[in-house]
Order: sequence, then structure tokens, then C-alpha cells
Amino acid sequence: MNDYIEILVHSVNRLYGDISDGPEKPGNWQLIEELGILNLFLPEDLGGMDGGWQEASVILRLSGYHAIPLPVGETMIARKMAHEAGIEIPSGPLNLNDFVTGDMLMKYGAYLRTCQISGAILACLEKTVEYTRDRKQFGRQLSKFQAIQHQLALLTEEAAAVASASAAAAVALDRSDGNFEVSCAKLRANQAAGLVAGISHQLHGAIGITKEFGLYHHTQRLWAWRAEFGNNRYWAQRIGKHILGHSDNSAWALITSRGNQ
Repeated sequence: MNDYIEILVHSVNRLYGDISDGPEKPGNWQLIEELGILNLFLPEDLGGMDGGWQEASVILRLSGYHAIPLPVGETMIARKMAHEAGIEIPSGPLNLNDFVTGDMLMKYGAYLRTCQISGAILACLEKTVEYTRDRKQFGRQLSKFQAIQHQLALLTEEAAAVASASAAAAVALDRSDGNFEVSCAKLRANQAAGLVAGISHQLHGAIGITKEFGLYHHTQRLWAWRAEFGNNRYWAQRIGKHILGHSDNSAWALITSRGNQ
């Protein structure tokens, strides 16, 4: 992680932490505007950061981690699309549904949801680890039971897999079109979302489904995000088309060729 991204993580994490404690507080959107992250993709002469997808992925992932109920990622991407289309960049919060750009909209939206899913999964993992350490049954911490340890290991595996897939897709988006990598990342994130939500609630028991408890704020988003901007079937079909469209009709050949682009 370079120094610029470390500063970005620190600044966004601090701001999101304040917002997640009071999401309906007036002035929250203005605080986000003032931080400048909504213009991350824009050139510096337009007040932007001239950033790429690797920097954006940090902001998008933290949005999911903190369960931010504001369209931060949507606005970032919408302003990028407006600039690329040569139209006036709208002010205020934006929705991607306001744009009709076909495959490009699906790709950007899918990557947004992939990063948010990655962040929400990490939050679920941390909350579940903390809960099973604090909660005792039969005089032992829940985390000491082998069956619980196995479930926690599964959560950790899913968190690492989606984080890796989203990071690889960010590099591909900055380097080339990223079509294949985003397809793979969104499918992997979709698959992980349901599994992680299910395991997290299973280990939390009844308290996990209460609105007052933090877990619910993340799992309800996981269930929604996995269906938005392409479900499992949609992205599996896209991956199949990528492979069949490659000269060797081979998944391995496609993967290795993408690494050289």
C-alpha cells in the first residue's frame, strides 16, 4: 500500500466512522463533498484527484465495511461517466440508474457492488469473531469449539477470496478494459455474500437478526448487492462468453493472456 492510499484509507475511514454513527445527521453529504472523494476520477483541473480504480476500490470497500447509506460510489462513478461522455458534471448525489450506457454501466456498477460486498464481508467476519470470543457456552468461549472454528475459517476464506478478486479487477480496470476480471470478481462476490450472511447469522443466533445489532446492517446489504448489477447466472454466462470468444477456447489461456495486457 503506497503512502497516498494509506492517507486515503485513514481519511475515509475516519469520516465513514462518524457518518455510520449517525447516518441521518444533516450535513453528512457536505462532509463527503468537502473531502473530495466524489471527484476522485476527475482530472485535477476540474477539482478532482486524477485517481484510478485502485484508489477508488479503497473508498468503495470502506463504504461496504461501514454500511454507509449514502450513494458515495454511485456518485463517484456517475461523475466519471459524465466527464467521459463530455457532458456537464451534475452536482449533489447521483444514481447510476440515471445513465443509459449498456455494458459499461453494468461493469462499473458490478465493480462497485463487488467492493462493497468485500467490505461488508470483512465487517461480518470481524463482528462474528468478536462475538464468538465474548460469548460463552458450557463454560467455554464459542470460538474454542472446533465446529465454530471451522465456520470462522470459512468466513476468513471468503473474505480473502473476494478481497483478492476485487483487487485484481481494480488493477485490470486501470490497465485495460477489465471486462473479464470484473465478471469473475462479481460472480465470486455474489457467491460469497449469501454464504457469509448465513454463517454469520448462524453463529450469532437470534441477536443477529435484530435491527439494533450491527450485523443486520451488513447482511441485509449483502443479500441485496449480490442481485444488483448482475446475478450469478448473468456473470457466469459472461465469463463463458469471454472464454468461448478467446482464440484457444481455454479458460487458462484467457487468464494468462489477460495477465500480459
